[in-house]
Amino acid sequence: MAFLVIKEAKKSFSEKSLIIIVSRLVSKKAVLRNKIKRRIKVIGNEILKNSKKRYVIIVKPAAAKLNFKELKKEIIEIFKKQKNGNFIQ
Repeated sequence: MAFLVIKEAKKSFSEKSLIIIVSRLVSKKAVLRNKIKRRIKVIGNEILKNSKKRYVIIVKPAAAKLNFKELKKEIIEIFKKQKNGNFIQ
């Protein structure tokens, strides 16, 4: 089951290399949404440290139940599936 959707962002979209979208459907509590964002930011920065591409990560509601290790595994699997992803690890 996919907990996340990762897409390559348009160049004019943002200067950040990683954009994370966590809607209220994931959790009504802002604390939990921010926790998920922080976790994904740490994982994403580790994976994309030398990448010049920009990515948008859209979090689905099932991701709220994942711990850090499971979330990292999910993100790594998604990046490995991408053909042109600059995956480092």
